[in-house]
Amino acid sequence: MARLSQATADSLGVAGAVTISTEAGAIELPAVVTDMVDGVVWVPVKSPGSWVARDLRASAGAHVTVKGAA
Repeated sequence: MARLSQATADSLGVAGAVTISTEAGAIELPAVVTDMVDGVVWVPVKSPGSWVARDLRASAGAHVTVKGAA
């Protein structure tokens, strides 16, 4: 799951899931609104069906593109 604040979810048009992408690829994860800093999205490094380092070639603190999933 991807965790993000309500304000961030609203600004991205998130309604249940997000797509996170880099030039290397994209993953789609369910979105969970959490009390946290605006403008930040937290995702686990590795979870069933999603491995950020392998799939996105991204590490902690990397800048990625985030949008509400279709």
